Amino acid sequence: MMAPDFKKLAKEAAADTNKEFANRIAALTNINAKDLKKIIEQNNIDQKDFTKLIEVVKNKTLDNEQKAVAIQNINKGLETVIALVGKLI
Repeated sequence: MMAPDFKKLAKEAAADTNKEFANRIAALTNINAKDLKKIIEQNNIDQKDFTKLIEVVKNKTLDNEQKAVAIQNINKGLETVIALVGKLI
């Protein structure tokens, strides 16, 4: 299975409502759209920054320390990662 093209997804989702965006991302993950939308809204992260966050996490050329630094540089990135992990455990 090929990895989703998150840059393309971001462009397509730019005009979508937050609900539609959450539905698209949820379809690619194990988190349902309702929970994802709630996390996005509670952490006040926009679609552009959420997409950056996903790109960093999925980037296989970065080690965990580099990813941690990159996530800290994304507006609301760290808070959102914590919320996402909280949903997984």
